[in-house]
Amino acid sequence: MPDFTICALCLNKAPLKESHIIPAFVFRWLRDTSATGHIRSAETPNKRVQDGLKVPLLCEECEQRLNVWEKPFSERVFHPWYEQSGQSIKYGDWLLKFCVSLSWRVLRHIRDFNGLAHLSDPQKMLSETALKRWTDFMLGRVPHPGPFEQHLIPLGAIDSHTFGEMPQNINRYMLRAVELDLAHSSSVVFTYSKIGPFGLFGIIQPTTMKWEGSKVHVKYGVLGPGKYLLPTELFEYIKDRARNYGNIQAGMSERQFDKIDATSMGDIDRFRASGTFAAMHHDVRLFGDASVLRQSKRKHTD
Repeated sequence: MPDFTICALCLNKAPLKESHIIPAFVFRWLRDTSATGHIRSAETPNKRVQDGLKVPLLCEECEQRLNVWEKPFSERVFHPWYEQSGQSIKYGDWLLKFCVSLSWRVLRHIRDFNGLAHLSDPQKMLSETALKRWTDFMLGRVPHPGPFEQHLIPLGAIDSHTFGEMPQNINRYMLRAVELDLAHSSSVVFTYSKIGPFGLFGIIQPTTMKWEGSKVHVKYGVLGPGKYLLPTELFEYIKDRARNYGNIQAGMSERQFDKIDATSMGDIDRFRASGTFAAMHHDVRLFGDASVLRQSKRKHTD
């Protein structure tokens, strides 16, 4: 377990803040653009929550250090892309710092609280090396993250596909989901941060898998439309995450589903203007009305 008297980044002994693993602005966006004005966590889908996961992690100085990189990402990338996907967005050296800080938080949290028992011993050693390199980069001790690259992918709606079986909630997942993971196989390990319309992959065990157009550069670059070449295995992973996301939502009680329906229909204008409705609409266009009906209602309409 972590030492709650020592800052996880600078290692100074200091009072620790309740630090967000996924930044707070993501959850404010999720709540503000939802159909109901409320959000639910994957761990407790039958309960409303006001915020995302927070743990005692950083001192006040390091919290502010991360905020310096979060603010431009929120204001210059995240919200503009949500408002108008497909635009070109220039970035500076703050973007790589933000991405590294997010991947670092995800890996640090999973290591400290859930362990790395699912990794091989060499992969555990690589994870520790990645944490150290990401720490040194954030603190200005090294000029770049080395082999532990960051790949940021702006996401949009899927209106057609040739990938065979596709989860019927794929657009709701791509456009709305917020989650974190440490993914692995025998030959690859990466952190995964899904923050609404963006997917961030922090590479821990580099592989021969081909990436093109997604690497975040040290000094400056452009996010937006263009050619993105991603490993086939990566999209299979995303499809699996979408299925898991759908299964969690489907596990809500009938009472909670009824509450959501009542809240949504109680303010139909908000519902129709929401990001929730827009994502549902894309899934309906792709799969039909049945894709957004909950299971109990499907049985009565079959």
